[in-house]
Amino acid sequence: MAAPAWRTWTALAIIYVVWGSTYLAIRYAVDGLPPLLTASARFFVSAALLAGWVAVRRGSRPFRATGRQWLGAVAVGLLLLLGGNGAVMVAEDAHLPSGLTALLVAGVPLFVVALRWLLHDRPSPRTLLGVGVGFAGLAVLLLPGSRPSGVSIGAALLVMTGSFLWSCGSVLAGRVQLPTDPLVVTIGEMLGGAAGQAVVGLVRGERLDVGAAGPKAWLALAYLVVFGSVIAFTAYSWLLQT
Repeated sequence: MAAPAWRTWTALAIIYVVWGSTYLAIRYAVDGLPPLLTASARFFVSAALLAGWVAVRRGSRPFRATGRQWLGAVAVGLLLLLGGNGAVMVAEDAHLPSGLTALLVAGVPLFVVALRWLLHDRPSPRTLLGVGVGFAGLAVLLLPGSRPSGVSIGAALLVMTGSFLWSCGSVLAGRVQLPTDPLVVTIGEMLGGAAGQAVVGLVRGERLDVGAAGPKAWLALAYLVVFGSVIAFTAYSWLLQT
């Protein structure tokens, strides 16, 4: 059964406005906090908050999913959050401006269409033309004269790689078995992504120094937990399923 149109448009509005604001919040959060360990803490806390809300409202029944369904959610979460969000965190920690980051992440729908085409889900010629123009625009953003001074091509390409991995996760979400409850899917994705971020962060040698982070970094992290994850990421995950 199709979701009511107002719910779909509300979820899209949340992504456009709230998720768009997270790139600036990330910039403040990584000013003193390690990027991947911070992202991991963000999604672990968000998953715990969502799980507690579901358990209080509906008990344990929504969590009854098969191992294959949980693995599907974890795999999607690794691509979305470790691959996509993790790349953004590391790139902004390398001083990639949040505005340029948001523009480069606009490559996600372009990659999604390209992946659909490779999987024989052929878009219309108009859509392919739009994708071609979009990729040309992203190429212009990566040119030396178009990037702000001091911005490395490596950080910009890292965001592009993250956008591609996020797109892979978005496409995979429609092709694997997932738990039947949308919120439980989101919880599984958050837990999988957070675990992956923690492992890679520790391998990179990240360490949390509480004293090195100022109030702005902690407030930004709180914003990312509540608005970026519990609200915006849940809206995105729901849209992928509907």
